[in-house]
Amino acid sequence: NKRWVFPDLYHTFTETAPDGATVQFVMIDTVVLSGNSQTTDDGENQLPGDQLPGPADVEQAQSQMKWIEDTLKASTADYIVVAGHYPVESICNHGPTSQLQKDLVPLLKKYKVAAYLAGHDHCQEHIDVGDGVQYHVIGSAHLCDSSTSHEHTISKHSLKFYACSKGGFGKLIIRKSGLTVVHFDPNGKEIYTAPHIPPRSLEIAV
Repeated sequence: NKRWVFPDLYHTFTETAPDGATVQFVMIDTVVLSGNSQTTDDGENQLPGDQLPGPADVEQAQSQMKWIEDTLKASTADYIVVAGHYPVESICNHGPTSQLQKDLVPLLKKYKVAAYLAGHDHCQEHIDVGDGVQYHVIGSAHLCDSSTSHEHTISKHSLKFYACSKGGFGKLIIRKSGLTVVHFDPNGKEIYTAPHIPPRSLEIAV
């Protein structure tokens, strides 16, 4: 399908909304950055995010981190959205990813990233820890894992939304006035709308 484009393990592209608002998507390879969660070939046994082994190839991980910072620094888009497989924050089965919290989060904050989108955990979440970035997990496309075993990793008020159903997806609404992340159930019913995020220019001006 021509809709699916995967030119490299990590890459970036920019889209323009009808009103001229621009959003730059920065797609990253979190396995390269944090290590493989799978301990067996069948994928049945997986390590939680705080027990990942770290990058198998340190030089490759460092190269990607440099690319990420260079890309974020050079962006002139109204909004930046970073997306990777492992979540930065999650209350679900795999939980937050320590390596990303240490290495990636400072860059998300520094360059005014609007949202970080992830999968891996088979649930839907919006977490706001107060650092200016919205953390969304949209990982329940084909199944639900109802575990909330990492609920203790964030304060209660930081969890803005949680859902678990066999199916679900999200979309972004991009306008000059703000970027909004919306979550849907498997039937396409809207089940949560996150607060809109102002463009980077307004954040910097404030």
